Amino acid sequence: MTDRLIREGLVERVTKPNDRRVVAAAITDAGRALIERVEAINHDELVAMLRDIADDELRPFSSVLARMFREFERSIAGRTAVAATTNL
Repeated sequence: MTDRLIREGLVERVTKPNDRRVVAAAITDAGRALIERVEAINHDELVAMLRDIADDELRPFSSVLARMFREFERSIAGRTAVAATTNL
């Protein structure tokens, strides 16, 4: 999959200057542009889906989503910290 994304110009391989054995994938400007387009489409679809739901029904849903997002961010931060300490 990474090779395909590289061929399409969405990501590129990047080596660590202090350890050329480590190769990471970095998002290119074209990849960021694609993400922005997809997010805009997803936003429009989400707005359309939620249009007929009353605000008082959406508040609890929004609260749960916000909590899930915070937990996801905490989980990602923990994995990033572990990766940094193991030189991944």
